Amino acid sequence: MCRPCGLEIAANAVQRKNGLQPLRCKRHLLIAKRHDGIVTRTGVRPLSSDERREEIARMLSGAEITDEARAQARRLIEPA
Repeated sequence: MCRPCGLEIAANAVQRKNGLQPLRCKRHLLIAKRHDGIVTRTGVRPLSSDERREEIARMLSGAEITDEARAQARRLIEPA
């Protein structure tokens, strides 16, 4: 659950049994882990609207973000 708004986070809302559903959360946080060989650090930061759309496209398409994934991400974010 998205703690601030009580809705499902984007990773869980992207794919549903009946197909893709619009995303309802207004905020998307990026969690990144870095390891320098000795210490592992984890960071969390909010994404801008453009970064949010790009991250959703990455979740949809994997390593290589396609134009279709970007278009689908845009459709998911648009209000119903």
